[in-house]
Amino acid sequence: MPEIKINDRISYIPSCERPLSADVGIVRGDNITYIYDVGSTPETLEFLHSLNGRCDIVISHFHGDHTWWLTKHHRGEDGVEPDDTISLTYERPAFRRLYVGALTKKYISDGTVVTEPTMISSSSGAVFRANERGFDPGSESSYDGVKIDVYALPNSHCKGALLMMVDNEYAFIGDSGYCLEKDGRSRYNAQLLKAEIELLEQIPADKLLVSHDRKFLRNKNVVLRQLKTIYSHRTPDSPYIFVEGG
Repeated sequence: MPEIKINDRISYIPSCERPLSADVGIVRGDNITYIYDVGSTPETLEFLHSLNGRCDIVISHFHGDHTWWLTKHHRGEDGVEPDDTISLTYERPAFRRLYVGALTKKYISDGTVVTEPTMISSSSGAVFRANERGFDPGSESSYDGVKIDVYALPNSHCKGALLMMVDNEYAFIGDSGYCLEKDGRSRYNAQLLKAEIELLEQIPADKLLVSHDRKFLRNKNVVLRQLKTIYSHRTPDSPYIFVEGG
């Protein structure tokens, strides 16, 4: 898949269905490239190897289409088909830092792993904990020519999700706007959906990058309007909001 440019710093490799692969976000700093999710296509693996370890990787959540090239695969497992030789023989890409939620860490264990919501400091490159309860507007996080913030993002789709905000203008949110499919039904957790709406309202970014969406770059107000419409259908007798489709 060709890399698509959003601006001089930000681009992405689009998602696809065969194999199922998430959008891979790319943010080029002055010295380091910041990657949001690693996808599952040979093209994304080749791109990651081309960075020669000069990258920080943020994983939105643990699902395989977002983490594939950072995990081990075996024939007959995790969607590896008998003729899929790449997933059985590849060398995992190197990285400088890897930012994951605690649940994702169970699937990814090699390298320097940061499991808390974090921010990257401008002056020293040191890593600090962010406010685990949400966005902390008083924190400074400029670094390497771009401002990168990584926060825990409550959502119904998957526990331990992370958001990556760039220059206070763009925010990668992965699959966090989607529901959870369970027992053949699509549902949102009302409490988590409320918390997600509140966090998205707080962050200054007004553009969201949503994985698997036919329009990857979305206006935040449009996404919020959709999530608020879903939240409006909650009922006091159920912790869940059931929806048709995903």
